[in-house]
Amino acid sequence: KSNKELADNKKVSLTEEQLNKFYKHIITGTERQIKKYTEIRDLFILQCLVGQRIGDMQKFFNGDNEMDEEAGTISSLSQKTKARAIIPLLPLAKEIISKYENKERKSIVNEALKEVAEQAGLDEPITYEENGIKQTQPLYKLLHTHTARHTFITILCRKGIPKETVIIATGHEDTKMIDKVY
Repeated sequence: KSNKELADNKKVSLTEEQLNKFYKHIITGTERQIKKYTEIRDLFILQCLVGQRIGDMQKFFNGDNEMDEEAGTISSLSQKTKARAIIPLLPLAKEIISKYENKERKSIVNEALKEVAEQAGLDEPITYEENGIKQTQPLYKLLHTHTARHTFITILCRKGIPKETVIIATGHEDTKMIDKVY
């Protein structure tokens, strides 16, 4: 298998129950750690709820988006594909956006995300294949910012949302990736 095919075996997504558990988890540590990890966790949860790449997340806070309160959506142009993503906003996503809008955000550090997920108890064993060898690791060790995008798409697919609607929210040009991965 190619490296890309092998990497696909490690893709995980969270359930809505796991997202809620992660969001409600009370982070411990120093005041600085609590602030940092709370922001990282919140932004990861938002990414799970809007399905955008990490490079596009700043647009939710810097005004580089269009909010349609009546339709309950937010839209922005995808940095990678230049396609317009029209994203339905769940109440929790709105809450997180309002909590952080107009603040400068730094890039999310995957290691910190893993630490917070471990604290939250996201430690279910995940078995995957890498270089032809089966391996098992706790869920939190496999999390990274792109897990949020996988989670968003997986949740929509499990809810029976048509693929053609999902690609509008994710900025994909066609359904090939959804057909292949999800």
